[in-house]
Amino acid sequence: MSVLPLAQPTRRILFVLYTLALVTATHWPGLAIASPSFSRLDLLIHAGVFAGWTILLTTSAFFGPPLARRNITRAIPIAFAYALLDELSQGIPILRRTVDPLDLAANAIGITLAGVAMLLVARATKVNNDL
Repeated sequence: MSVLPLAQPTRRILFVLYTLALVTATHWPGLAIASPSFSRLDLLIHAGVFAGWTILLTTSAFFGPPLARRNITRAIPIAFAYALLDELSQGIPILRRTVDPLDLAANAIGITLAGVAMLLVARATKVNNDL
């Protein structure tokens, strides 16, 4: 039995839908998240959202079997590049958004945690890590 319950085409469709939702949320003109109890709740959201994006990217298996080390180690730098592009593109004036290095750092933390988690799952499931 596979560790991943959904078929690869389904995982890829979910990845694309998640990416479209992420692009919409991060580029919606003037969107701001306000939280009276935690001044930077958005940083936790950034970390969680980009961790989810990284997990969906790796399980979409664009670079080999989903839990192969090669697939995971190729997906992680792509996730970092996407996070950078996403954050920098928010500086387009018409969007009325802010490029924030702390947001990028939170994205990176989420990506790192997800990447490490995926490598640990691969190791625990004894997937052929030579791929």
